[in-house]
Amino acid sequence: LEVQRLTAELEQRQSNVHELDVESQNIQRLLTIAQQRLELRNKDVDRVNSLIERNAVSTSDVEDALNMQLESSSAVATLQNQMDQAK
Repeated sequence: LEVQRLTAELEQRQSNVHELDVESQNIQRLLTIAQQRLELRNKDVDRVNSLIERNAVSTSDVEDALNMQLESSSAVATLQNQMDQAK
């Protein structure tokens, strides 16, 4: 009876480890995508900043680009925190 209980407990723990591995892999994939998105947002901010120097974009366009950059940065930070907690 004790062997059965310990076997069941071992199987449950192995299942938990597998679930954590899958979750960690998913978070890593999402983090990679979020980092790529942030790189694109950074380039967009640079592009908009160069256009504002020539008065080719509005202040609203600059604010939108900066807002999107901040949102992407926040997403990266959130996912990085999730990765750190999963370890």
